[in-house]
Amino acid sequence: MKTKFILTAMCLPLAFAACTNEDVLVENPNVLEDRPVVDFKVAATYGAEGTESRMVNDNGTFLWENTDVLGAVWNKASAIYSNNKFVNTLTAASASADFTTQATTVVGDYVFYYPYNTDVTKDLASGIVYSLPEPQEYDPTGDKMMNNNFMISPNIKVDGNEPGELTLPLTMRSIYGYGVLNVKLPDVFVINSTNVSSVNIQKIIIEYTSNVYKDGKIDISKVPVVDLSADHIADLMADDDDYDQDAILTNDEEEALVGKTEAQVKAAIFKAADKLLVASADEYSDGEILDLTSGANYIEQVSIACVTSKNPNGVALAKGKTFSTRVLLPTTAETGSDIRVTVYTDKGYFVVLDTNLTPVRIKANHTANLANLNRDVNGDSEFILDGSTVQNITNINAISESDFIASIKSLPANATPSVVVGDFSLTPAAVAAIPATVTPTFTSAVTFEGDMTLKNMTFSDAVSLKSGKIVLGTDLTATTINVDGAEAT
Repeated sequence: MKTKFILTAMCLPLAFAACTNEDVLVENPNVLEDRPVVDFKVAATYGAEGTESRMVNDNGTFLWENTDVLGAVWNKASAIYSNNKFVNTLTAASASADFTTQATTVVGDYVFYYPYNTDVTKDLASGIVYSLPEPQEYDPTGDKMMNNNFMISPNIKVDGNEPGELTLPLTMRSIYGYGVLNVKLPDVFVINSTNVSSVNIQKIIIEYTSNVYKDGKIDISKVPVVDLSADHIADLMADDDDYDQDAILTNDEEEALVGKTEAQVKAAIFKAADKLLVASADEYSDGEILDLTSGANYIEQVSIACVTSKNPNGVALAKGKTFSTRVLLPTTAETGSDIRVTVYTDKGYFVVLDTNLTPVRIKANHTANLANLNRDVNGDSEFILDGSTVQNITNINAISESDFIASIKSLPANATPSVVVGDFSLTPAAVAAIPATVTPTFTSAVTFEGDMTLKNMTFSDAVSLKSGKIVLGTDLTATTINVDGAEAT
């Protein structure tokens, strides 16, 4: 039987973000052959309590845009066989939208995720892959945070024999926690006996003392299953004293469904599945849903880049004003982690939070105001910079080229900083930004890109030239220079 399915997707507090209509992912497509075809229509709406997404911000309400896309993976025995793309046809931003796919969808089990990405199923044997961007960007509205978010639904089992239209009220759950970070410059702000009227915030570093996961996989075998097959629903409605038929319902919950309508039974199953998904989400770092046995990459910090093309000097913060940003936070294990927050400015850096060996738990789907994590803050909603605690920037751990430029330009004359650069290249603009009297030592491997002259610097690790031409100038010390086919003189 060919049945139309209407999927009602709700994203709970701080949900969704988004981006071939079908990727067939198996070498043996026979798994999908000869299965009845079904039509899915996704009627997606937003829940209450400040639900957010990547969508347009309409006076605090986040709306769907026509560029928002859902993904649905067909799975069997925890392996993934297809990755379907669901799009909408909105002509204007809206609080609800219908999503459809041009792909062929067959009966079986589907996990929905958001946002759609062709890479999420690149490793079929172990589940849906995800990756947290590093660094994240300054994000006062939460839009960028939702761009980077990753959410999943329960695993929905349909058999194509359901009578009429089937409404699936999907509730999507994030695998991340949501951070709120507010920093205030007091009305009187003094550094080294000098009144300072403003600072430029260049970056914020959130350090975890225990490793957390940047990349990983969703273990589909651990995702709660919503069984909507007609026989299963009928069994739950029947008075046969067999109250152990559904894996996600308790015996009492099953008994309460006897004599209920089909709609009531389905609603109860979805409610139970969401409850389990939330409980599992709270334990993401303990491996309840995430497959952390292979392929997971650890990080020790989350970075917020405030030096961008829009704010080349960082985000200006004047006296009496408050800087605010949102950030996705990797979840911690149940035992928690010490967390340290450092704010870097053009006037120096400030350690505004150190939980002082009191582990803090970061849960998925929960919002955490970082200023409230420390028991000594007494409920304050913002960090207040204290000029007496400022520390001079003597070394640079750059999270982007823009951050390197801003940081090295802030150094005093005759500084000799130790420099670590991340996974990015330095262009002529970065080299030109190094003050004439500053002599950096690059302690990590560094890659240059473009035509430039290198002088008055030391390299204690490998130097590579991605493209262009390097002229080796005066007072240059390096262990090795690998030009990778480019030119160095």
